[in-house]
Amino acid sequence: MAIYSKEERQKLLDKICSYIAEGGYLMDVCKKKDMPSRAMLYNWLKKDLEAMEAFRLAQQFRATVAIDAVQKLADDKEHDYIEVEFYDGNGEKHIEKQWSPVRLNQRRFQVDTMKWEAGKLCKIYGDKLTNEIVTPEGVEVKITIDD
Repeated sequence: MAIYSKEERQKLLDKICSYIAEGGYLMDVCKKKDMPSRAMLYNWLKKDLEAMEAFRLAQQFRATVAIDAVQKLADDKEHDYIEVEFYDGNGEKHIEKQWSPVRLNQRRFQVDTMKWEAGKLCKIYGDKLTNEIVTPEGVEVKITIDD
């Protein structure tokens, strides 16, 4: 296990947070040779609230990247079709585009998975809306709406 100075640790945390904020996965960045393990990172985050907040913010940015990717994927109709070759009665070859339910279902699965992930990373993209209010008398009121 490597020992890092405070400055080295901060540089690594900045790199990790930047990688995650751009849409990268924590398990991928922590597998890199010059990066700490996930266990070491979690230990750092437990001890440093400022680093924990930066990490949480990076995850929220990652959720935004995922939502952008969902929108792009949902708008991409080009890959819903496959080209099918066939020959007519005269033996001439023709190519026709046909709608592919398999590709559409694959895209639907990708979109659903990315939406789920974004909802877990950042509550503003989730299916549940929760509002907590504390009255001047100190009574807590919690309102939850499930979509």
